[in-house]
Amino acid sequence: AVISVSPLCSLRFVKSCTWHYTQLFILLSPTKKGGMMNRTITVLILTATVLFSSPAMTLSRNEPVALLIQSKGKVMYSPDGITWKNVRRNRFLFEGWHVKTASDGSCKLINQQTGMIETVEVNTHVKIFAKATKAVMGMISTPEPASDFMSLLKRKFAKVQKYSAIKRHSKYKARAELETVRKITLSRDYPDLVWENAGSEYSYRLVIGKNIFDIPASDNDMIRFPLNRMPSGPSDYYVQLIRNGEIAYTPEKKGRIHWMSDAEIKEFREEETRIRETDPAGFLLGNFMDDRGLKVAAMDLYRKFIAENPDANEMRPFLIKIFGDLKLRTLKDAEMAVYHGQSK
Repeated sequence: AVISVSPLCSLRFVKSCTWHYTQLFILLSPTKKGGMMNRTITVLILTATVLFSSPAMTLSRNEPVALLIQSKGKVMYSPDGITWKNVRRNRFLFEGWHVKTASDGSCKLINQQTGMIETVEVNTHVKIFAKATKAVMGMISTPEPASDFMSLLKRKFAKVQKYSAIKRHSKYKARAELETVRKITLSRDYPDLVWENAGSEYSYRLVIGKNIFDIPASDNDMIRFPLNRMPSGPSDYYVQLIRNGEIAYTPEKKGRIHWMSDAEIKEFREEETRIRETDPAGFLLGNFMDDRGLKVAAMDLYRKFIAENPDANEMRPFLIKIFGDLKLRTLKDAEMAVYHGQSK
């Protein structure tokens, strides 16, 4: 991605984020059957189709033309057909790149321009083009179009886009202040609440309804506090800044915590199990957590994925988005810097 504060380059960054968002939802499991799983797979395929066909997705030389998914066995890719690397995760492919499978290997390709999905069979070598995939050796399946049922994820894509803009934050604060997440879901499995550390000179007072929790000062960028079992349903909360034993700041508006009920947890765990089976790497589960409001759990999954796949720079915008949701400005800015540095 080419990043600049100029309008043209900002548009390029937005286009890049379109691809980033698609990557999250294409972690498929073709062997799974059943209503819920079939709906999940359908939505995942359609996400790629929707975003690939968006007017903002017009091709340029620097944009990928296909997405490799569901790699099984030994699968390799090459920008020039000479130097090959193993595929270890979903991978964007560019014009003129090559993909090769061994006797135990196979994968699927989604073409950006056509929205068609095809399978690269065992012992096959293909070359990637914008309009089609060409078999150099071996066999690829007949391309199949995805269904046109796809409106579910448009709103999510629009939400992610707003995090693509580069913003400069002044580190100077005229007075003590603290911004916390406005709405968040927690549970006995995922009980942690987080907020930005305003400075090592401050301790904190968390107020949830009539309950008060005092949290000591810290040198960490993020304050993390696990809650014990709370009454199910919504509760108002806010965090005060404490300095030298005195209240230095109280927010004007309260946030809202939703504590999951036993019935909600039961339904949630069933879907969580299905998604973990579909995507052991955890990125799809991170998106599920985000959609259900468990922002801290989503952050943990994204951070773990990035730590295990440091070269997966195209995935960082999702972590950046979560940092923004949680009002973790310092962590967000640091991740933005890493992302832009690797994108150069």
